[in-house]
Amino acid sequence: MKNSIFKLFGIGEKDMKVILSDLFLESDGVLITITEGQGDSSLKLEAEDSNLNFDRLSSTIFERLSNFIYAEENISLSEALFQLLKFNGLKLAVAESITAGNICATFVKNNPGASEVLVEGDVVYTESAKMRMLDVSEEVLKANTAVSAQTTYDMAKGLLNKSEANLVIATTGYAGGDNNPDNGLCYIAIGDRNKIDVYKNNFVGSRSEIIEIVTMASMFYLIKKLRKKDFAL
Repeated sequence: MKNSIFKLFGIGEKDMKVILSDLFLESDGVLITITEGQGDSSLKLEAEDSNLNFDRLSSTIFERLSNFIYAEENISLSEALFQLLKFNGLKLAVAESITAGNICATFVKNNPGASEVLVEGDVVYTESAKMRMLDVSEEVLKANTAVSAQTTYDMAKGLLNKSEANLVIATTGYAGGDNNPDNGLCYIAIGDRNKIDVYKNNFVGSRSEIIEIVTMASMFYLIKKLRKKDFAL
């Protein structure tokens, strides 16, 4: 038997089946199995060694789902990110507001030897912490609020200026509480010393679920940045 697996983030079983509907009908001896996890998903292909359709089907699936694929082995987002950082000799620093340290905690928990690539993680939950630790200006905070694209961008810029890291992640947002209509709104900045990108999302779920999905999205965006040459973006 031969098999391959794709790990994906940002797409569920229902949408995958729509995108791949014709392939399920013409699988020709290739078994396609989709498993949804807590935020990520797995798509596995299995076939007899003699199956001539396997490689074509695998290549087509990769092409169609490349925007969502983060690995071609059964590993988590944090493990995939660790492998990429280590392989490329890069260092990471993280500034967390909405995620409150969960990115770093998840990364360290799942990766023995995380200190090889993780320089530091700063929890900057209040505006004063963002100003003091990351040099986010009071003017920016007053004009844009703490949960904004500009504030998140400045958090990432400040972290790049103060750390030895090649790459940074910064997060802001509302995880839930006090019936805030903006609960689930978040901004994630991913940057290096050449460019900082900010992604806006509106996630749905409980407070813990939102924190977890922002954590996973942050790692996914950085993986995509590191793997951009592998994908037809």
